[in-house]
Amino acid sequence: MSDNLSIEISNYILDKGTLEELSTSLAAIREQEVTSDTVKEEEVEDAIHFVGFQFGSEEYVIEIHLIQEIIMVGNITPVPHVQEFFEGVINLRGNIVPVINLRLKLEMENKPINNDSRIIIVELGETTVGYLVDEITKVIKLPRKNIEPATSAFGAISEEYMNGIGRLENQEDIVGWLDVYKIIETELEEIAQD
Repeated sequence: MSDNLSIEISNYILDKGTLEELSTSLAAIREQEVTSDTVKEEEVEDAIHFVGFQFGSEEYVIEIHLIQEIIMVGNITPVPHVQEFFEGVINLRGNIVPVINLRLKLEMENKPINNDSRIIIVELGETTVGYLVDEITKVIKLPRKNIEPATSAFGAISEEYMNGIGRLENQEDIVGWLDVYKIIETELEEIAQD
């Protein structure tokens, strides 16, 4: 995994033990990275680590190595004359980061921001983007053998925005693996042209 993996869970509410579970899981993943030289290569490559988040009753995931940090929703400064799914921008330690409301971008019904809402800060090449989500669930280690291509919509999200569908270890629960590049591909192209 990448040496620059830096995930920070800021000011997460401790109800349901979620912060402790996430912190423990992230620490375990970092420990695995440090000792990865001693792990057989095929063992490292047969699973992918994700951070899960909720949209209604569906759970979706983003690869953990793309995530810079997860923060509570604070002051989002609106930007005029932008598409509806752009919530605005935040100042993240001196860096201006655009925030995309994933519900609106993925053409789902909007939901008011509440205490469970979080912004997932993702690094996409040279661009840093914040994704507004309903709720962070957990860190998930998903064996590659349990991931299938997305051939149809998952929940309310079209397969064009999905990398795959993953079946958790219990073989009953499934998660949708979002393609975070595809979600803002058009916007990234416009940024690159400017």
